[in-house]
Amino acid sequence: EFMAAVLNNELGDIKQVNFMTEECKRMKIEVLGPDVNESEYKFSVNEGGGGGTGIRGDVNGDGVVNGTDIQEIINIIVEGE
Repeated sequence: EFMAAVLNNELGDIKQVNFMTEECKRMKIEVLGPDVNESEYKFSVNEGGGGGTGIRGDVNGDGVVNGTDIQEIINIIVEGE
């Protein structure tokens, strides 16, 4: 959880995100890519869902989709609509 929070704190700086991702790997913490079914708006801890255990990448890593749209998609997935 701590490293997910650190990654979230660095979201505006891709160099720092890359550096912290490498630091996670060094610490044997897997950093998983974004997954439309499991990712949240920011980095989060993935506790062994379909994609394994580790830190799950955020769905808006490239900033293309606005936050309101992402939250709506997450709500639909969670509610099963």
